[in-house]
Amino acid sequence: VAFADATTVGEIVRRIRVATRTEVYIDRCLALLPVTIRATPDAQLRAGELLKALCWSVSGAVRYVQDRAENETESGVFILTDDVEGLGTRWEHIDNWLDTAFNAQLTTKDRRGKILRRQKY
Repeated sequence: VAFADATTVGEIVRRIRVATRTEVYIDRCLALLPVTIRATPDAQLRAGELLKALCWSVSGAVRYVQDRAENETESGVFILTDDVEGLGTRWEHIDNWLDTAFNAQLTTKDRRGKILRRQKY
């Protein structure tokens, strides 16, 4: 898939869809994100590698969605969307990580303060 002159994430996903003839779509919020690409004008990547790179860059995931209610023989579609883990859960992980880091920093400052107070000048 040629990607060097693409300007948005949505444009790259559209190129993947055309090249692979597979129904691959993207969440509207992610589709408008701009991309900066440093590659030669004729650079190409395999579709899977390009999708993987997009997932890393937008902190997203490719989900397979199928509507079983209508027709079980019909195949589903792939959607590049926010990570499989929900946004609220991700924020909770980040918040826990920040709390741990902040508490560790306070503990280190407290230890330094105690050492400095014990020292005699």
